[in-house]
Amino acid sequence: KLGDKVCGFLAHAGKVRGQTLKTAKQEKEEEEEEEEEEEEEEEEEEETGQAKKVPNASS
Repeated sequence: KLGDKVCGFLAHAGKVRGQTLKTAKQEKEEEEEEEEEEEEEEEEEEETGQAKKVPNASS
């Protein structure tokens, strides 16, 4: 018999995708916008050499 005893990560391939909840298109767009903003902030930090000052930041 093929596939009788299956072990390893390939046995579970595709399992996670089926378990995840489908998000609305609008939510995905908002998430992408947030990611882009974060990337822009990181680029600015690299250019200036200073991180954004955050109140109550424990350092």
